[in-house]
Amino acid sequence: PPVLNFPNGGTYPIRLIVTNGSCQDTMEKMITVVQIMPNAGRDTFNCLGAFTTQLGESPISDWSYSWTPTKFLNDPNIADPICNIVNDSVNYILEITDRSSGCMAYDTVVVYTNRNIASKTTKQRICFGDSILFNNNYSKTTNLYYYTIKKTDGICDSFIDVLDLNVLQKQVFIYTPKIHCDFYIDGKGKQHDTSYIEQDTIRSKSLLNCDSIINITPREIFKKIYKEKTVQGCSPFLYNGKTYITSKAKDDSIRIRGAYSGCDSIIEYINVIVYPTPKAEITPSIPNPVMYKQTVTLTASGGQTYLWLQTGSTNSEIDYKLNQIQPRLFTVRVTDDYNCWDTVSYIVNGELPDTCYYGFPNAFTPNQDGLNDEYIPNMDECAEIKVFAIYDRWGEKVFETNQLKGWNGVYKGKPAPKAVYLYYAELITPWGIKIHKGTFILIR
Repeated sequence: PPVLNFPNGGTYPIRLIVTNGSCQDTMEKMITVVQIMPNAGRDTFNCLGAFTTQLGESPISDWSYSWTPTKFLNDPNIADPICNIVNDSVNYILEITDRSSGCMAYDTVVVYTNRNIASKTTKQRICFGDSILFNNNYSKTTNLYYYTIKKTDGICDSFIDVLDLNVLQKQVFIYTPKIHCDFYIDGKGKQHDTSYIEQDTIRSKSLLNCDSIINITPREIFKKIYKEKTVQGCSPFLYNGKTYITSKAKDDSIRIRGAYSGCDSIIEYINVIVYPTPKAEITPSIPNPVMYKQTVTLTASGGQTYLWLQTGSTNSEIDYKLNQIQPRLFTVRVTDDYNCWDTVSYIVNGELPDTCYYGFPNAFTPNQDGLNDEYIPNMDECAEIKVFAIYDRWGEKVFETNQLKGWNGVYKGKPAPKAVYLYYAELITPWGIKIHKGTFILIR
């Protein structure tokens, strides 16, 4: 069969006609041509003994790449590797494979350097902090320094003068700080009153003008600090194991040791302020004994705020009505502006009267004239009503109460008829329950 050449990649139709002179047959087929155009880059030349360049071109996703040889390349399996060449010349071959068709293509590139350079190296040692003039510049750190002379063509270097500079480094030893109280006298007899850094220098034996060893010792001078502190409280005031009744200035001092024994870092004077304790008093409005059912007012004094412990009241005055004759204790806590306080107690003693007065009228006139309009018992404060009931002559209850309240002569919303009525009363007295019965007349 004939050889077919395709100028470019793409898809081409192919037709094959077969004949025997009288008969023929035809077959058609589409042919896909893959075109690979590798580019390894341009040949590169550099005068230096070491330089960096990039090979190849931007990658195509369907192609795989392989560079040989692999030395000086950061990655031999990418389209555009970085070449870090040092004093060498390399002919690189790029192989590209199309993944879909398996077609392959090749390209080459040459990278080389001009290594025909003469050089001279001078070794020099100097002290730390000094410098040396080389190539119109002052150098003072350990390093290799270069001075380059160009060839006559002005392109590549023909000679390099090298300075191998070694700087003698100082050895510095820093020791644990030394502690001194108030002052320190050094080896030369000098007194130091404040902290400082002591430095001892030892000369180098190889370079006599150089300091090779430096010993550093921090000298910390601890000075006493005098302070004053004020504490305050209510008399009697307990502080630091002492009891104070009155104020005192600079009464005591506290010596506080520093981080290291032997030095007092702080001397603290104590000023003590003592506030007098308020005098709590209770004054009754009625002196003992207080009569049964009377009300006595207890007034507290001596402070700014008050708290009655039995009742929880915060008023300066409380009222107490004697509903019993047993002694009653009252205690108040009195506090002043300095939050100092005092308590005082008072006992209220009750007394029974010789007698209690109570009586029942024999008649009343509920005619709304303002006189005797209610039937109500006459009694003083020493007795209380437990039950007070009124019945008509047939025994029907027409009124009942447990308070000191009278009957207005109305029953079931209508005025009760004039007649004789019966009363029944149970009275609470200091001597117990007293029962009273009797009759009265409703007059209209």
